[in-house]
Amino acid sequence: MTASRPTPNNTLVAAIFLATIIFSPPALADPADDIVLILGYDKYYDNLSSLTVNQAMEKLTALKIPGPSDALPKLEDDARSYKVVFLGAIAKSYRARFTPSELGNLLSFYKSPLGQKVGDVQGPVKDDVVAASRNLGVYIGVEAAQLAK
Repeated sequence: MTASRPTPNNTLVAAIFLATIIFSPPALADPADDIVLILGYDKYYDNLSSLTVNQAMEKLTALKIPGPSDALPKLEDDARSYKVVFLGAIAKSYRARFTPSELGNLLSFYKSPLGQKVGDVQGPVKDDVVAASRNLGVYIGVEAAQLAK
């Protein structure tokens, strides 16, 4: 059996293949993933997962399960691992509702000064919506109580 020598044709194909790999532009970031980060869903998740882990630990302690302190590192690891799933679900939601072009425009907006301000005030606006919703419940409850008299 004799060793095969590279032919000029094989060498050319290999060189083109390597050049394609080396000089290919990096894959573009997904605008939906960037939007999720710009809007602070990663920080939201960190706060939410911390609360959730603490509540789980309180329940384990209340149930007097042996060794609940051993559970803390495991639950924290689980929460860290799930972050990718959580953020991915939000990005998927954006992808389902916007075209790639619209996502690009939305990303450009959120990178602008006005877009950054909109992102910054989302939390307080949501808090105001929750408070207004709660007030509606109180108002209707009071009205219903007066009608019952």
